[in-house]
Amino acid sequence: MFRLLVIIAIATRMGGGERFRLPKIIKPTRYYLTMDPNFSAATHTFSGSVVIQFQAVSSTTTITLHSKDLKIATSAINLVSAAGTPVRVSRTSSNTDLETFTIHLRQPLATSEQYNLTISRFNGVLGTSDGFFFDRVPTTEGESLMAGTHFQSKGARKAFPCFDEPSFKATFVVSIIRLPKFFSLANQELDYTEKLRDGRFKDVYKETPQMSTYLVAFSVLNFKSTAALERHRVYATPDVINHVSVPLQLSVAMLKSLEQYTGIGYQLPKLDHLVVPNPFIIDNAMENWGLILYRERNFKYTPTAVKDIKRVVTFMAHEFSHQWFGNLVTPEFWDYIWMSESFATYFQYYTASQIQPTWRLMDQFNIDILHQGFLDEEQKGAHPLTYEVQNDQRFPPFHVMYEKGASIVRMMVHFLSHSVFQSAVRRFLSKWQFQNVIPSDLYETFQEEINSSVQKEFLGDLNFGDIMSGWEKNRGYPIVTVTRNYVTGFVTLKQHSPFENGTLWSIPINYAYSFQPNYESTTANFWLSKEHDIIYENVTAEGWLLINKQQTGRFRVNYDMENWKRIMAVLQSDDYERVHVLNRAQLINDAFYLASKKIIPVSLPLTMGEYLVRERDYIPFAAFCNSLANYVYTYNGNSDPDETKFFLNHRFKDQVTPPKPNDYTQEYKIFREYIRYITANIRAILGSQEKPTDSFVDKLLRIDIDRFFPFFFLD
Repeated sequence: MFRLLVIIAIATRMGGGERFRLPKIIKPTRYYLTMDPNFSAATHTFSGSVVIQFQAVSSTTTITLHSKDLKIATSAINLVSAAGTPVRVSRTSSNTDLETFTIHLRQPLATSEQYNLTISRFNGVLGTSDGFFFDRVPTTEGESLMAGTHFQSKGARKAFPCFDEPSFKATFVVSIIRLPKFFSLANQELDYTEKLRDGRFKDVYKETPQMSTYLVAFSVLNFKSTAALERHRVYATPDVINHVSVPLQLSVAMLKSLEQYTGIGYQLPKLDHLVVPNPFIIDNAMENWGLILYRERNFKYTPTAVKDIKRVVTFMAHEFSHQWFGNLVTPEFWDYIWMSESFATYFQYYTASQIQPTWRLMDQFNIDILHQGFLDEEQKGAHPLTYEVQNDQRFPPFHVMYEKGASIVRMMVHFLSHSVFQSAVRRFLSKWQFQNVIPSDLYETFQEEINSSVQKEFLGDLNFGDIMSGWEKNRGYPIVTVTRNYVTGFVTLKQHSPFENGTLWSIPINYAYSFQPNYESTTANFWLSKEHDIIYENVTAEGWLLINKQQTGRFRVNYDMENWKRIMAVLQSDDYERVHVLNRAQLINDAFYLASKKIIPVSLPLTMGEYLVRERDYIPFAAFCNSLANYVYTYNGNSDPDETKFFLNHRFKDQVTPPKPNDYTQEYKIFREYIRYITANIRAILGSQEKPTDSFVDKLLRIDIDRFFPFFFLD
């Protein structure tokens, strides 16, 4: 799933505040599912049948599964043991609030016995969003029709009776009944097609791997398709199919890259890409195993639109990453969805960067994900990664699952080292494939790999699970305040949370001095696990000090004023590149945030920004444009961004007074000239028109500056 805007009610509460979950007394192992959508009826209905093979984990006289808006007659239910012994059904009952359907038995099921539950017919209505939906799209070649599925998180129960929670994994043998003018798709490849007496066809698909119900996917449609390219094929409307050749080619390289990184082959013989035109059905994309859904704008490739190209490539990489993180290894429940989304978001940048190395996507990660995650926690609320999903609520906030979680994954990569992290990922995926996990499973498996590594000293005397516990459970992020002793060289570090007093993290501290920065080494020199501590070793009172090389840790940094001045001195010199490009962006972003909280004077980030007259790199400029705009937005305290256009500022003043609309004072003119001054050189270098020699990030920089100027009424 990639930022799907679907309203979900995942869990409900029983008396006494206990969250409702299906009882773990039944363990499904295989579904034989037949679906029969009817496009001809005005209401667009469907019918189906299902055989569920399961094991009774403990003795029970009830079988409770999920079902929503489905009609099921008691007479359609048949239950027999694997040996063929019938089990009589006394009655059935439904709970619309809990979206469950319960079968009451006349005799208890035997513990550890295998059973076959047959529901020979159920009926439903095709929806318009999640579940089993119908869509009609006018195109230049006539009408394109499709019935398809979008089951995350609780849509499967709208299509067929099932155990619709991620932990109830099973295999699926899906059959689709269709008219001759349509074709069908499903997770697996087609096994065979049978012609029915009424002239329709029944497509029977091969059995899937063991997986959760939310990943089951099938569709009946009359779209166009590309020719197969290895295991890949694209399905889209006639108006879109001619714009997907580049994504199709990229998909081959992406899948191979992930197979190589994880050491585990993709588990299905094919991977179809279905482009859905209706944005109300699929907001961005959905990672169904073997049948990924995309919104049109996230797969249609327009070569001249650089931001669209980036979106297409990174969205694809995100959904591909889910084939391992989420599909192969699945969080036990939605509380832990960060375990799939965080890794998928990190790998969407990492994998795409392997395919397009000149795009510098891992540098852009800091702008798009790390900095944006800081801002979103300020504006949208700070939450822990593990988030208890409650009655009538959505998933955990998207910025927590994606931005916060992915930044913490990137931090893991750096404090463990790339090689140890990759080995730990391989161990984790291999050990838990086709199973469900909770955070402790991840931590314990990573610790096993760390213990077997020659580089286990990277964690000092800490345990991986202890380190990660704070990053998983704490709200927000820490700010580390650095105070240097300019006589002894000792460095005092103090951590605090801007969101919750008394919160502590185990923070990986690495640092660079002006005379020997060594930015490439990003493992921890020191672990800050207490509220404050002092670095005594390998310190000096000379030059400038930078904490958090390449901003690999998910925390902000403030310095004593003398060190800020030393940093600004080097930035405003011809040696500004002695500060790593990602740290230049970090310094700008952190300084504007600290100024917005009145921790440092606003003159500091504005003065620091003057170094940009020398800067040629996209990353610091992107950080400046975003940080200044967000500073103005935050300080102005108005939810309407247009109001910020009238915000006055003077680069050397600490006090800011919002003006009245259309009050163009001398201060505002000075502020406009300040922005013109720091961007004049880069605008002259870039020019107003795209050039053949432009790099990918040059094109992004031109776009960002062009968008930034109107924000302050600049031409």
